Amino acid sequence: MKAIDKNGKLFGKVSILDIIIVVCIVFVAAVFLLSRSGGVKLPSKTSATSEYSLELKAYSIDKGDISPFEVGASLYGSNGEYIGKITNIRSEPMPIKVDQPDGTFKYFDSEKSLDYYLTVDGSGKETDKGFFAQGTLGLFPNNSILVSSKNYYGNVVVLSVEKKV
Repeated sequence: MKAIDKNGKLFGKVSILDIIIVVCIVFVAAVFLLSRSGGVKLPSKTSATSEYSLELKAYSIDKGDISPFEVGASLYGSNGEYIGKITNIRSEPMPIKVDQPDGTFKYFDSEKSLDYYLTVDGSGKETDKGFFAQGTLGLFPNNSILVSSKNYYGNVVVLSVEKKV
């Protein structure tokens, strides 16, 4: 006896097309049920509160009589999330790239602008995805975030985030 007869029936009893239709209906029903139930939950590492040290870079800040940042000042996210206290400030002249006639380029220090490097200590939630200030503001390397302090409102780039021990 052949597995599939000349009428396309499996063992002469069930059509292959019927089997494919039943499998598709079961698959669609399983996907629907999983989507309604929230699917499979993967374990996630979450701690209540973790202390972190954050290094930020503020680009191209105009030189002025006073620095826009102060050691000990509080730093906040754009929605009011407390990020932490500034513990260290370092400034460097902003590099400017100038194309040369021979096709190469050189870097020069700007006389009008500075780049500020800030070290900020704070606390927030730590998950397997990273650190979050007040549980909502993601602090990930290379992430640009909008921050404010007493004398500054603008974008900074997260250079690094480390858990304090």
